[in-house]
Formats: sequence, C-alpha cells, structure tokens
Amino acid sequence: MKLFDLHQDLMTHVRFGEQFGQSPQTSFESIKTSPIDLVVATAFPCPPQDNQYHDTVSSLITEELELYQNFLKENADWKLVEVGSDLLLDQQKILLHLEGLNVFDGSSAAWDQLDHWRQLGVRSIGTHWNVENKLGGGTLQPTVGLTDLGREMISYLEQNNLVFDLAHMSRQGFMDAATVTNRPLYVSHGNADALCQNVRNYTDDQLRLIAESNGVIGVFFANTFVVGKERVGNISDVVAHINYIRDLIGVQHVVIGTDLGGIISGGIVGLEHVDQLINLENALLTTDYSVEDVAAIFHKNALRVLRAHLT
Repeated sequence: MKLFDLHQDLMTHVRFGEQFGQSPQTSFESIKTSPIDLVVATAFPCPPQDNQYHDTVSSLITEELELYQNFLKENADWKLVEVGSDLLLDQQKILLHLEGLNVFDGSSAAWDQLDHWRQLGVRSIGTHWNVENKLGGGTLQPTVGLTDLGREMISYLEQNNLVFDLAHMSRQGFMDAATVTNRPLYVSHGNADALCQNVRNYTDDQLRLIAESNGVIGVFFANTFVVGKERVGNISDVVAHINYIRDLIGVQHVVIGTDLGGIISGGIVGLEHVDQLINLENALLTTDYSVEDVAAIFHKNALRVLRAHLT
C-alpha cells in the first residue's frame, strides 16, 4: 500500500548520519523500492557547531536544497511537488520542507532569502525546531506563544500556498496558531502525550483542535517520544499511539511522519529503516484496522490536508 511519509531528514541523514552515530535509516535508493509514494524531505538548519541554530551564515539550508535539486535533475523518474495537483501523479514524489525558521530574523534580507528558498522548490515550512526564535517559542519553551512576526509568517505561508507545519512549536504557540490560521492544522510528526508524556508530544486538547480543523497528525518512530527513555519500544507501541489518536479524534486525522533520518536517540524495533514500513501496515491490518482505514492513515488523510495547503 502506498505511503505518504510526512517527515524525513533525508538529505541530512545521507550526508551526516554516520557523524551523528546513526545507523542507516533512509536513502534515496531505499525509498525507491519502498512503499513510499511521497516523502516530505527536510532541509534542516544544522550548523557546523552545536547550538548555532540562529546563525544565518553557518546554516546549511540553501546547500541542502541545492543538493535536492541536483538529485532531481539526475533522476527524472522523481517528481518535485510544487502544486496540489502534483500529489496525484503516479510516480514517486518529493516535497521539500524547511524544518525550523530559526535563522529568520524578519529583515528584508530574510524575506528575500525565504523567497529564494521557494524558488529552490520549498513548499512546506515548519516555523520552529525546538528552540525559541523571532516567530515565537519552540518545543523547549512550552509557554512562549507566537510573536507578531510569527503571525505575519503564517499569513505569508497561506498567501503563497505553502504547507504550514506546526511540529516543534511550543504548546502556547500551537494554540495561538490554531486561532490565526484558516487551514486544517498539520503536524507532520508528533505523538500522543497521554501515552508518553513529553512537551514534544501533543495533549488531548491539541489533538481535538486538529480534529476540529479537519487536520492531521503524523505518528513518528523516535523511541523517546513513543515510550520514553526507560525502555525500547516496538511496533505495538507505535500502533498504541495510532489507536489512541483514532479513538480520541477519529481515524481521518491520523497520518505517518516517520522522522527517519532524524532519529538520533534510538528508534523502534522493527521500524528502524524505510524497508520495514511494511511491518506497520501488517500490524495495523492484523488488529482492528480495515484496508480502507490503513489507506486513510497511509496516504488519503495526508492527501486531503496537503491539497488544502498547496492549492
């Protein structure tokens, strides 16, 4: 069954996975032979030195986007998603995503840079990655809300038909954004806080807001956010998060955003690599999920919300 994977740190993993001590999780070659029909692949603001996430000089975003473009030029069988209708094409697709606008300072030069990234193919933006920036609080500042610049950014994303990803925002920022945006709320990768308490996961109130907007949340495979740091999770633990979200807000709001390529603190046994995605499909089909349910989780729900953002 085809899968829309709403979050992979693909290029970062291809380039630096071994340096981060990561085992192989994903690659262009393995995606080609996997169930993945669409991969939302990040350009990640990963600077050469730790904790320099606001350094516009050292950010690798432009470099990574150019590498994606080079890959696409050399692989005509892949399609870059630029508008909503591209999602329907019967070929493997890549949607380019910026994970965190920590380097964005609101200056005219920064807006020009953002337009340049759009020209390089970006069609999805997550305004935050963990740390506070000029747009508001990140995951690690749960009570810090959106700034005026953050609200201006949401308006920019909507006016330019870009996907607005709420993953890694602070909880207060999420709540603020839910009152500002007119789009279905879209969280590319996040799990249920009720099953694994962590500020990176989503409370029942947040999940209900996603449902009220007809949005989606992508369950992901980082062990820390599936079962915590005290034990190693397995596929049944991922299914438990899917079950919980389905039971709370409905199967039509559950999608998959594996986070493969970006999992540095340990993955889920049986879901450590894109080659193993069939294991999740089998686990769902052997519980109480119908083929139609799995199709909804694997791609139809994501298609609905991505088209709403891109068109």
